[in-house]
Amino acid sequence: MNEVDTLDFGETSKKDQGSENSSMLRGITILESLVGLRQPASLAQLMQITKMPKASLHRTLAIFEEAGLVVREPCGGS
Repeated sequence: MNEVDTLDFGETSKKDQGSENSSMLRGITILESLVGLRQPASLAQLMQITKMPKASLHRTLAIFEEAGLVVREPCGGS
């Protein structure tokens, strides 16, 4: 195997892995909620459905928006 075939993910502690897994699970929960609604949702609706804090939802949705997974509608949009 040459250098190109080798992947090095570095050393991660169990605490870091748990945090990454938790973040991933929260993200999946948000995406599943959006898919289940089949219509645009407000942050307040997602807070109610997912039982997640506003800051966590906002941060995760911003990442999803940057990745092109969600689109923010202007306030008052239809």
